[in-house]
Amino acid sequence: MKTLYVMRHANAEQRGPDGTDFSRRLTPQGQAEARSQGEMMRDKGLLPDLIKCSAGARALETAREVAQVLGRGTGTPELREDKRLYNAPGGDIYEVLRELEAGVAAPLVVAHMPGVAELVWALLKPDSEANGSFSTATVVQMELEIDSWDELKPGVGNLLLFAEPRS
Repeated sequence: MKTLYVMRHANAEQRGPDGTDFSRRLTPQGQAEARSQGEMMRDKGLLPDLIKCSAGARALETAREVAQVLGRGTGTPELREDKRLYNAPGGDIYEVLRELEAGVAAPLVVAHMPGVAELVWALLKPDSEANGSFSTATVVQMELEIDSWDELKPGVGNLLLFAEPRS
């Protein structure tokens, strides 16, 4: 069994400092969302052993905020930036996950819509009861019925948590 955490980046400004989507940074609300979700994960004992995140500024900033909160008292999880996750569709995120080392038991992927939702809905078993709109900073926890990441395929996930940030 493997555990997978998936997170949509937190609330971001409409335009980045250089006018590009890639450089969009978190708003103060987004920073608070990311910290709050990190605290929720820490308080529930949801501790990823690796964070894979998009290279987009808003996703990277979200991942760093979460890692900082999770690291208080337990050691900060390794954060790996991956350019392939920037605005990636679910199938591309899926392929990045299939490349993870066997020793990674519980990664957190921080990326963008609609890819994160596409990934989650594809991995969940058809009878899963999942509701939610994947608002910014939503965190999903799934238990995957696989022993290694190269076994990842649609329909192997059991939903354990779907948590939108507190308002």
